[in-house]
Amino acid sequence: MMNFLEDKDISFPESEQKYLENILSKISYESDIFVMPFGDGKEVIGVMSGADEKSNELNEFFKYKTLYNSLIDLDIKIKFSLQQAIISSQQNKMLEAYYYIENGVFRIITAWDNLAQVYNIYSGLNKGIDEVYYACIFEQKKGLAITDTKFMKFRENVEEYIKEEDNIKMTSRNGYWRGNNKYIRELRNQMSHRNSIAKVSLSDYDMHIPDVPIFILKRLVEDYETLNYYYGQMLELIKDYFS
Repeated sequence: MMNFLEDKDISFPESEQKYLENILSKISYESDIFVMPFGDGKEVIGVMSGADEKSNELNEFFKYKTLYNSLIDLDIKIKFSLQQAIISSQQNKMLEAYYYIENGVFRIITAWDNLAQVYNIYSGLNKGIDEVYYACIFEQKKGLAITDTKFMKFRENVEEYIKEEDNIKMTSRNGYWRGNNKYIRELRNQMSHRNSIAKVSLSDYDMHIPDVPIFILKRLVEDYETLNYYYGQMLELIKDYFS
């Protein structure tokens, strides 16, 4: 395959770097949301399922805790990958830039799946863990145990965002490019099932001209901030439930 970007300047304006870094700096997650104190600074770290309603609530609480702890771990790694991709692009280190971009793509998709798992528990759909796919679970209305206005509006907004067509001539929330998530899903699918996103492919197997790192990074950073926004709304719903 040809290396389309070999010997090309892949750096981008400082204003674009600041734009991306500013968005990343606003993404945060509280570290102590799902904490159950147990005297002398200790905390309960888990429970096993029981037959009574109280035991089921505790079990649900610790499911959320497990998923949320995983999200915080993902957040650290996603930010590191995106920040390193920005730095590598500015230094014209193409191999490193795409390495960290690809890492970011897979982890951001994983973070969306994490939100879908939380949604699956909260909504009462209770699908098996291996049956939850974020790209389609939010469109399912049948079987929802919770149908209040706040929750349904949240579900509708996430579904609408995920279904957005990829169109950079139009904007979505916060003026972000429309269809960022769909673009990222296509990247993930290409890496998983076809060929490298950094290589030119002009054949019957695949037709692909690589996007430059700054283009991909803009889509990734905007999509990850959008995930952070919706995850925050999901957490508020859960807090209301346990309050």
